[in-house]
Amino acid sequence: MPTRGPKVRSPKIGPLNLPSLVPAEGGDVHGGEHYEARRFTDVDFGDSNLAGASFVECELIGVQAGEAQLQAARFSESRLDRLNAPTLAAARSGWSDVHIANSRLGAVELFDADLRAVHIVDSKLMFINLRSAQMRDVKFTGCAIDELDLTDAKVERMAFEDCTVQTLRLDHAVLWDVDLRGVDLQAIGGIDAMKGTTISTSQAINLASLFAKHLGIAIVD
Repeated sequence: MPTRGPKVRSPKIGPLNLPSLVPAEGGDVHGGEHYEARRFTDVDFGDSNLAGASFVECELIGVQAGEAQLQAARFSESRLDRLNAPTLAAARSGWSDVHIANSRLGAVELFDADLRAVHIVDSKLMFINLRSAQMRDVKFTGCAIDELDLTDAKVERMAFEDCTVQTLRLDHAVLWDVDLRGVDLQAIGGIDAMKGTTISTSQAINLASLFAKHLGIAIVD
């Protein structure tokens, strides 16, 4: 009888229930300010300095982030839909109970960020820099990602569903319950840090040559 592997804990992400929202203008947003129960629709933040801004129970729909500065910004219990940004400069930012959908992002700078209960759906992301980030309960669904960099990150309960990742970097990451079975992986860097991940049998076969090269094993027929 085959033995069962350890059960993988799934991300704990609940539904997002927003209160009645007040329409707001993008020009009214400034760095370091607090915004609660607001709805931003089809606004362009351009190159605004929004560092340290706080968004609680907000909805941002069709937002053009441009070159906006979002370092140390905070998003809590909020929804972002159709967010577009060639560069999302959000180092050291905080994201808690946040849903992101239908978005197109280029370079996503989230190093030293804190992510808790974040769900990213049906989005394309070119490069996600999550170096040294703290992450718990994060899920990607229907996403195409060119490069996901988790170097030095601490990640607990992360999962993928119907996703593609061209390159996954894990150097020196600390991982718990990271479920990679729902992602088509092309390349992995930092194999030494894969402890705490789960992959499928087919993934193990596809990555066999990579594992063999890492271990110095020659595969010869």
